[in-house]
This record gives sequence, C-alpha cells and structure tokens, in this order.
Amino acid sequence: MMLESSSAAWGYYLLGAAGLYAVWWRFTLWINWSLVRRVLRAVMLVILVCPFSVGEGYLDMAPAVLMALMEMVFEGEGAFYRAGSALLIWMGIAAALAVLFDVASRFWKKQPAEKSAAQKQSEARIQALTQEAGPASSASTSDQSAPASAI
Repeated sequence: MMLESSSAAWGYYLLGAAGLYAVWWRFTLWINWSLVRRVLRAVMLVILVCPFSVGEGYLDMAPAVLMALMEMVFEGEGAFYRAGSALLIWMGIAAALAVLFDVASRFWKKQPAEKSAAQKQSEARIQALTQEAGPASSASTSDQSAPASAI
C-alpha cells in the first residue's frame, strides 16, 4: 500500500513540476543568450526532479530540494549538506551538459554555412562555364527572337 501512495505522490509531484517547468521555460524565453538560457533551464529541471533518499535504511525517495529544505529547517544548517550536496553536484553536471550542448549546437550550425559557401563556389564555376559557352548559344537565341519581334 505504501508503494502505491508513494507512486501517486511522485506522479502528482511530477505533474506539478512539469507545470512549474513550463512556466520557467516561458520566463526564460526573453533571454537572448542561448548559453545562459539553457543553463538556467537545466538547473531548474534538476532542482525540480532530482530524487534523494528520505533517510538511511529507507527505500523511499523524495525530491532532493524538499529534503534539503526539511533537513535544514528541522535539523539545522549542517544537515542541509546531506541532500544539498547531491543536489549541487547534479546541478553542476546539468550546467556542464547544457554548456556542452550549446557549444555543440553552435558548431553544427556553422557547418551548413560552410557547405553553402562551397555550394556558392560551385555555382560560380557553373556560371563561369555557361558564360564562356554563352555567345554561341546567345546567337542562336537572337536569331529565334528576331522573327518574333518582327511580328
């Protein structure tokens, strides 16, 4: 019975966390720097969904931010670091992954631009070749256009 109520509690919590994350996503839309925006979103996601054990010898998990706050309130400031340290480590990992993702996305955005430069060069070559062959073909087109203008 305890497992069912724990699963239901996590379900409700994750539903609420999804709503809070959607609001946070909307709040961070105005930030122009994609790196800062991605790091803030990743850190908020970790704060909302990172689980932590409710205590030694228990299998139940609770959100790490709530565990850290409860331990700080009920046991003092020193107890914050039991759940808070794990939360801070996961926040650092998420921030590092967000930075790596931003750098990778900037790298991949630059590659199509390099391809388009190569495509522009090949198109310029094709135009140069057609212009060299152009006078012979333009004479035949001018002969065809002359009767049409005479009418």
